[in-house]
Amino acid sequence: MIPKLRHYTKQTLTNSCAAIVVYSLSLVMAGSGDLETLRCIRQVRNHLTDPPSVESDSFIYGVQTFCNTALGFLFLGNARYGFSQSTEATAMLLISSYPIFSQSICDQKHYFQPLRFLWSIATEYRHLTPVDDSSYEAIRMQAKITVAGENEKPLILQLPSVLPPLSSIKKIVFYARDYKEVELDMSNAEDKAELEKVLKEYFGRFPVKKVVKQYSKVFDSPPVFKLSDTFDCAPIRNDSFLLNLPLG
Repeated sequence: MIPKLRHYTKQTLTNSCAAIVVYSLSLVMAGSGDLETLRCIRQVRNHLTDPPSVESDSFIYGVQTFCNTALGFLFLGNARYGFSQSTEATAMLLISSYPIFSQSICDQKHYFQPLRFLWSIATEYRHLTPVDDSSYEAIRMQAKITVAGENEKPLILQLPSVLPPLSSIKKIVFYARDYKEVELDMSNAEDKAELEKVLKEYFGRFPVKKVVKQYSKVFDSPPVFKLSDTFDCAPIRNDSFLLNLPLG
């Protein structure tokens, strides 16, 4: 798509708009590691083909800054973190994402570049990993998450995975075949505090109790049946019918 737009606009304008678009997309897909988003970012980075000059070098610095930051957002914290939806986090993201392209690392004329790192205040750990409470080994579980909104259709995830924004979650239920089902209601202060403690202090490792099922044992050994136990008397042998059989 980018090569087609160059027939109608200048390359600097096209690359600037494309860099802002992929930067905005990475904010939405932060921490997901989405492959299609990664391809879009790489396409923008690989189409900076202006001939070397002072003007092009200063422009490329700004576009590369946005593209590289977008890559960092896409794999935020090894795809274990996400951006919070709180008011403070939104303000930090707005300040750090102001769409002004600096010409060099020392260019503070239009934007104070250290403010670009305020996005780090807006991050939150959202990777949930259920573990066995006795062996502390990671296990796979299904999670049914109810998210607040008009369409409250449950979201099904395969844990370990990254949760949706914590402020939008209403209820989480995760279950497995041999483990106890766990239900966390975010409207309950205790459940909400428990989940936040697991994510902040234990890096998302949620202990789950294993259920030991008791099976009834019918036979200690394979049953043995004797013919004498079945019949009280010996069978009567009658050979007289053999005399009436036709010969030949």
